[in-house]
Amino acid sequence: MNAQVVVIGAGLAGLCAAYQLKKQGISTLVFEASKSIGGKIQTRQVQGFTFDVGPNTVLESNEAVGRLLTDLGLKERMLWANAAANTRYILKEGKLVPLKASPALIFTPLLSLSAKLRLLKEPFIAPSPTRETAAEFIARRFGPEVLDYLIDPFLAGTFGARPEHLAADAAFKTLTVWEKKYGSVIKGAWQARKAKAQASKKNSRKMFSFAGGFYDVVKRLAEEIDTGLWCEVHVQSITRESDGLKISLTQGGVSKKIEAKKSL
Repeated sequence: MNAQVVVIGAGLAGLCAAYQLKKQGISTLVFEASKSIGGKIQTRQVQGFTFDVGPNTVLESNEAVGRLLTDLGLKERMLWANAAANTRYILKEGKLVPLKASPALIFTPLLSLSAKLRLLKEPFIAPSPTRETAAEFIARRFGPEVLDYLIDPFLAGTFGARPEHLAADAAFKTLTVWEKKYGSVIKGAWQARKAKAQASKKNSRKMFSFAGGFYDVVKRLAEEIDTGLWCEVHVQSITRESDGLKISLTQGGVSKKIEAKKSL
């Protein structure tokens, strides 16, 4: 079986790419090495409770996500976050410390006095001339405590990844743009706040999930891709030839060769 495009990896990015390609009438195969799909997006049921063990924070204000959910017929199944969820908790030194949805950092008990004073230096720190990880960017501009107690938990809920493994301009695109444009994240936030007060909001920023957790999205994408999704596939090699790509793989101990025009 051949395809125009082969997608390697059935995480959310791979599934979304294959889904969009199929919508455009492009024959697509998705190869996943493990038995399960979804990558970091996994949901568990324990004693009647549903837990997202990977990324779990999505806002309605993300228009691309809204379009995808509408296309998949999931809009009607969205569950909105309870107002009680506005208070989050961060574990620090064995104790749960409450963190409001939009805290004034100067008052939070999560940061020491020296860390709060360190925030005052941010407007005077020059932009980095090189690309940084999210960890490097936050530590340089705000200090290590902000990274450890505010940013690390946020990234775990949003990306299911550590800040050392994410690029700053991907995880914090707006913040890096503010740094370049205004020379400071705090100055950029202040300018954005003034502009926001003058503009009407098109979408709310309410958080949502689904009864079956975010894995419901993964399952719907898999249903749409259907027979184009192959699990327990191990790609051995990809060779470019004059007429396209030759892909050697194994599935269930059986060697196969696939031809494709493009790979992702």
